[in-house]
Amino acid sequence: MEKKSNLILLIIIFLVIAGLIFLTYHHFKDFQKSISQIKPPEFKVPEINLELTPEPEEQQEFITPVGDLKLKYPGNWVKAEQNSLLNKMKSEKGEVLLVAYKFVLRKPSLSFLVIQQLNLEGNLKEIIEEMKKDVESKGNKMEIINLKMEEKEAQFEASYKTKNKEFLYARERLILVKENCYSIAVFSQEETWPEISKEADFILNSIQIIE
Repeated sequence: MEKKSNLILLIIIFLVIAGLIFLTYHHFKDFQKSISQIKPPEFKVPEINLELTPEPEEQQEFITPVGDLKLKYPGNWVKAEQNSLLNKMKSEKGEVLLVAYKFVLRKPSLSFLVIQQLNLEGNLKEIIEEMKKDVESKGNKMEIINLKMEEKEAQFEASYKTKNKEFLYARERLILVKENCYSIAVFSQEETWPEISKEADFILNSIQIIE
């Protein structure tokens, strides 16, 4: 009887141990499954643009007639003659000081650098609105993109759709120098803009106010 009791006790102990092993294994499998379903947090490494705008080997310099602002532009951009293209671009709302252009080879088209002294009153925001109204009054459309406004300077990109259904793209800066307001714009056909984008950056980043 005692042997039988001992045997039963051993069986019970064995079953308890087996049960514990089963439960432990079962929980481990559940834990392992849960771990496998946990997705580690995604860390997105910020993109760093290390590409600098290269300076053209040959450069030309422009200084405003009153000597309060200057900039550089690539040597392969051709300055328009005073009595040709400049006369066609005259406006009551601004005096054109410089037009330079570059022929884009991939698709025969011209890119332009246009510098104007604006005859518009108001702050920079009001001047931009007036420029937009002037464009649209001629049957064209102008969309301002990436506008950055400071007290005496505004930078923006613009997409133009002409009444002839041509698409132009531009990068522009408006700068107040004392009582003068200057507009410096580089623009081309929208599809050829990538080919002159770096040159546009070089031109606009070279602007300096002369004290």
